[in-house]
Amino acid sequence: MSVAKETRRQGIASRLIDELKKQAVKEGVEALALNSGLTAERNAAHQFYQAVGFEKVTAGFALHLKTQHK
Repeated sequence: MSVAKETRRQGIASRLIDELKKQAVKEGVEALALNSGLTAERNAAHQFYQAVGFEKVTAGFALHLKTQHK
């Protein structure tokens, strides 16, 4: 999920996350997790996630099968 570039910095993503958290609590969800990538271009997104309460907990791993050598 993302917010269109032309509408960023207007509080839309914060309101979406707030609503998601409220609904999750209502449903008895104990934790939320997301994957955001590790590239430098994701730094602004990572700062946003931390600002709305997410904490960095782990690094992920992926195996890209299309690029593996046979």
